[in-house]
Amino acid sequence: MRKMYIAAWPLLKQYPGQRFQSGLPGTWMFAQPVDKPLEKGYSDIEGGLGWWRDTEYATETPKFIMGGVAPNFVEWANGPGAGKGRDWAKPNGKYAVAQLSPWVLWPPDGLNLKQGTRGEWFGYGYLPLPLTQPKTKTDGQDIPTGNNCWTLFLNAGNFKGPVTFFTPYFWSRNAVRESRFAGQLLDTRPSNPNRALQMETQHIPSVHATDSKGVTYARVTPIQFPSDAQGDSALVHRITSYNKQALWDSVQAWFDGGPFASGAVNSNGAALHEFPGRGGATWRIYPDGTDKDDKIPVA
Repeated sequence: MRKMYIAAWPLLKQYPGQRFQSGLPGTWMFAQPVDKPLEKGYSDIEGGLGWWRDTEYATETPKFIMGGVAPNFVEWANGPGAGKGRDWAKPNGKYAVAQLSPWVLWPPDGLNLKQGTRGEWFGYGYLPLPLTQPKTKTDGQDIPTGNNCWTLFLNAGNFKGPVTFFTPYFWSRNAVRESRFAGQLLDTRPSNPNRALQMETQHIPSVHATDSKGVTYARVTPIQFPSDAQGDSALVHRITSYNKQALWDSVQAWFDGGPFASGAVNSNGAALHEFPGRGGATWRIYPDGTDKDDKIPVA
């Protein structure tokens, strides 16, 4: 239940193509645990703006993916028709996202932003909506499927509104495979509202050279951030968490025969996050094959 605005810009000064992988600022939405966190059960909604090395048609401008992750990455869902791998004989999340809006063309490779975007705000967030009926059985087994349809809302220059949602079965089908996940995943549980904001980088190209004394030097491809005339960089704006008052209650009442739900978000169900002023960087530089303890932190 979270919304935020993220600056969209080309992270690298010289675009290296598919060789690098990095996200822009984003967050991770995990299910609130029932009693205690699941052991060996990593599952969330992450995604966001960025670049990925498995992108078929890479661009200098970041793309957007939804990033739904089934337990322990057995499958994932990045958008309509976009799952783990390219083989349709192994769906692995390709049917996990349903599209609501007919006005957005969503390529399986990721949602494209206007090429040349350089620091403009891109607003997105997820609200659960009761778009399906909960079930007591899943695939014929006594495994419930909830009706949390985590719905993606976008706010951009040429579109504003709901676009797609994760089908609850994407989560509950994994409880059929492993019953300890029943009632623990995002089809039935709310998300944890207090998540860290991070920028996850997996690979940025660099060059390495060793001098006559045996000292090795490395230079990373130049990184750039958008800034205003005063030199300030605004990368994240208005991180907001919501409860069911925001939209769920009015939609549920409408489906139960009540008044039409306008789609307006009730601000009484919103909480604006504040930045506490803490943070840090964990980037490290190293050639391929380097042992974990020998990876050098970048100050």
